Amino acid sequence: MKHVNRLLKPLSDVPLQAYLDNRLQLFDVLEYILLQTGPAKVYVSTFSTSEEFLRRLFSLRKRKMIIYSVLLADLKAAKKTVNLYTFMSSVFDDVYLTENHSKVLLIENDRWMVTVVTSQNQTRGNRTECAMVTTQPDIFLTLRDQFSVAYTLMEFTSAQIDRIKKLATMLTPVSDIAVLMDVDERRLREIISDKSHPASIAYRKGKAERALQIRQNE
Repeated sequence: MKHVNRLLKPLSDVPLQAYLDNRLQLFDVLEYILLQTGPAKVYVSTFSTSEEFLRRLFSLRKRKMIIYSVLLADLKAAKKTVNLYTFMSSVFDDVYLTENHSKVLLIENDRWMVTVVTSQNQTRGNRTECAMVTTQPDIFLTLRDQFSVAYTLMEFTSAQIDRIKKLATMLTPVSDIAVLMDVDERRLREIISDKSHPASIAYRKGKAERALQIRQNE
């Protein structure tokens, strides 16, 4: 946190500030902001994330500094970090996977609207990164609205993936899952055939758990 205090000024003093440095980590910037705003909603857009960032965010939630959180992450990057998917879903209230390369933090409560636009993913690195931090409401509102529009480009939310697993546990055919979830059956089959996709993993895990249960009851 000492580097953050050196490079960033209090939000109440400066409506727009920026930094170019290789010592700041994004979770430190987020905590620095929340210590000033108090408990807030947090919207996160990133290409990729890491266990370290998720653990820090989880800690902030336990301390009740985050009252609601949303993650918008890249689908292909999520495939590479598929083991983190369950953790992501437990840390964020909503997780959206789509084609995304933006890196933005939006923090809001009754008193503050803070925007961070950065070059840094939610991963630790020693490379020089740049970020802009602003409390200007017009910038925040514009990006929050566009953040919401990005949801429409997603394939599945974390809640939908959880439902796929639940339906698979009940041995529901893929054709019926598509009908019940109002999704294209051919696309759903393509996704399930991709064993690295979170929805495919959820489907296969649901079937495996049911098969195990049947064997145990024999």
